[in-house]
Amino acid sequence: MTQNPEIINEIALKSKEIDLRLEAITRIHDQKILGKIALKDKNSEIRLRVLNKIHDLKIMAKIALKSKDDDLAAIALDKIEDPSVFNKVALKSKSPRIRLKAFNHVSDQKVIEEIAKKEENKSLRMRAIKLVRSEDVLREIGRGDASPDIKLYIVEQTY
Repeated sequence: MTQNPEIINEIALKSKEIDLRLEAITRIHDQKILGKIALKDKNSEIRLRVLNKIHDLKIMAKIALKSKDDDLAAIALDKIEDPSVFNKVALKSKSPRIRLKAFNHVSDQKVIEEIAKKEENKSLRMRAIKLVRSEDVLREIGRGDASPDIKLYIVEQTY
């Protein structure tokens, strides 16, 4: 196989032969190209192989946040230690599973409060509500929330 990086990148990104693409990936070190493959490739084996070559934490964070493959996003999240990334993923991931996984690492009260106020996933929202320290925020949530379970919990905690 050629050593020309442009040709190797082209093979990794566009070849229809998976074995050839996998071989090309072993020769790619450009973290941006690897990140692009991890986010866009349709083959899960290729996405996982590429993820294992990524060391750039910004690219890893982008994969955790934007990957449509929850398993890949979860693996990327496991490689991250930056609290700001956990906060961002817990707030903005499209996947409830990934938001929950990131939330398990969130300690910032402002982020917890935002999730408690706005999260659509009832289970994650309730977990966040249980971590809110401010009675004022809990009352605000209780006034605006139609869920009987959440209202009951908040009444029990604040009155």
